[in-house]
Amino acid sequence: MTHLNDSMSDSQASSPFAFWAGAGRISAGREMKRTVGRTLKPAVALAAVLGLTICQVRAADEPGIRSGDVLAIMLKAADWQLANPSPEPPLRWTQAALYTGMMALGDLCADPKYRAALMAVGRSNGWKTGERPYHADDHCVGQMYCEMYVLERDPAMIAPLRERFDYILTNPSTAAVGVITKTGGVPGGVMRWWWCDALFMGPPVWAKLYSITGETKYLDFMIREWKATSEFLYDRDERLYFRDQTYFKKREANGAKVFWSRGNGWVMGGLVRVLQVLPTDHTARPYFEGQFREMAESALKSQQPDSLWHSSLLDPASYPVPESSGSGFFCYAFAWGVNQGLIPRARFQPAALKAWSGLTSLVDADGKLTHVQPVGADPKTFDPGLSQTYGVGAFLLAGSEIYRMALTAELPHARLQIRNRADALRPKEIVEIDWRGLARNLPGAKEDTVAVMDGLAARWLPTQVSNRPGGRAPAKLLLQSDFLPLQKRTYLVFSGIDRVNFPGPSGKVDDKPGAARRGPRPKVEWKH
Repeated sequence: MTHLNDSMSDSQASSPFAFWAGAGRISAGREMKRTVGRTLKPAVALAAVLGLTICQVRAADEPGIRSGDVLAIMLKAADWQLANPSPEPPLRWTQAALYTGMMALGDLCADPKYRAALMAVGRSNGWKTGERPYHADDHCVGQMYCEMYVLERDPAMIAPLRERFDYILTNPSTAAVGVITKTGGVPGGVMRWWWCDALFMGPPVWAKLYSITGETKYLDFMIREWKATSEFLYDRDERLYFRDQTYFKKREANGAKVFWSRGNGWVMGGLVRVLQVLPTDHTARPYFEGQFREMAESALKSQQPDSLWHSSLLDPASYPVPESSGSGFFCYAFAWGVNQGLIPRARFQPAALKAWSGLTSLVDADGKLTHVQPVGADPKTFDPGLSQTYGVGAFLLAGSEIYRMALTAELPHARLQIRNRADALRPKEIVEIDWRGLARNLPGAKEDTVAVMDGLAARWLPTQVSNRPGGRAPAKLLLQSDFLPLQKRTYLVFSGIDRVNFPGPSGKVDDKPGAARRGPRPKVEWKH
């Protein structure tokens, strides 16, 4: 079945997504609980092969949006979606895009119901992807599976995904990007990423699977196939993506090429999610960062006076209604790019904040996100009262990075760099950070006001404070994170967080160590 728009039939699953509102909690035995002042067993002090660098960062320019307000409207929109579940199959891409945003919200807020709902999706479907082996839309749910695996470490969560991707690696399509080969017994046919939406649906899953297994074959495939799709669909003059090959010669009413807002939003969202995983020293990183910057510049030109993007990027006048799903992805990409220093803050932070304000104006009083263009493949006029799950997913992703942007303006923080100096994958590594050094670099830091966020994604991480003998003064901040071989990772250490009423998910470091670590002691540097 040739996929020429995102309205075609998708795989059927065991049940619709109707159980979200009543999903149960993640098992109490694995639900993480954050504590302070607790001393861990000596065996879990496993920072022996990590190098650390911490530098103090002044608060960013005041963005004019408060983090608490951002989180509040994210919760409001998510709760409306939980209360109004889509009847579509839970493995369909429309749902999977929502899951990416729900995971982002679950990484920031204290309420476990969002992660619990996603856990219920995975369990009820046996952690399987859609039925079409090669179709990226049917892979998108794997983004949530990989992220849930990082929390739970249950191999069953990624086993079907690995089996599916290993099959593709063993039996890759040898046709050109735009060709779908019909083969008996292969639902949907054998294909590559021939439509631009696929760059959000598929590549982040391959990258995430690499990040949790350390197997470079998944990353190598993703890079090779992304570049092939880019050669096929990326217009180097406009620096935007055609939706697919059927749009190469089509034109808008004003004579401009047809570049769909949501289609290019999918790509920019995919770029963010790939760059969050791609190692900073990887040889392909300049390629992906370069395309991200090019597309950001083109998208900035298309932002409208109403603060958002319309269905058509180059002929917005023909589609005068703002469109929230494409706008959500552009806001997400702009905010993330500014937070990472990839694009100029002076031009893109105001654009991101303006977009966020525009998006929040499209959230009804009951939490319904409106102005979502229905499933399609190109610019269309539509009922502005419509909502869709993928639009909510984009909104929540955007909110996660706007939240981080606001928080860095509100609170003092330090930037922490940790390098895995071992040529080995190190999951759930516990890193010891000397409290005296942290206090020098983050003046005023107290054990009940410090929290750590991942540097590449707005995600609170498990941390814990161990005290000196006697239990009075803090000795170390313990941080738990995953590391690829020889990987350098960045974190934001915030001071001024109310740990009693912590906004993020509860979590402590796992005090059940794995295999003993061997290697050089960490090298610690403090830079101001």
